Amino acid sequence: MTSRIKVFIQGSDPEVTHLHVPQININGTSAESLLEECRVAARAIRDALKALNAMTVNGRDWQFDGGPNEYRLARAEHDERLRKFNQVREEILTIHNAIDDQ
Repeated sequence: MTSRIKVFIQGSDPEVTHLHVPQININGTSAESLLEECRVAARAIRDALKALNAMTVNGRDWQFDGGPNEYRLARAEHDERLRKFNQVREEILTIHNAIDDQ
């Protein structure tokens, strides 16, 4: 196979429209090794997401100095961090599935 494999994804980041997936071949890394690398990375991100979800973003912690919008802004920033981690995890799972389909 001479063509590169691209997986088109649908996500919230308009800059990311496709992923380049490794091609399984006799000169490259084994499919099982690549799949295991994806699984390890996806588990690590899942664990990071659990830790991020456990972080307290509570309005009582933003009562002073920042004005009435401070909590709303902090909450939006936290939600954006979670979104980014979820996006990376989805990309890794997409790559995993594309490798597994080869």
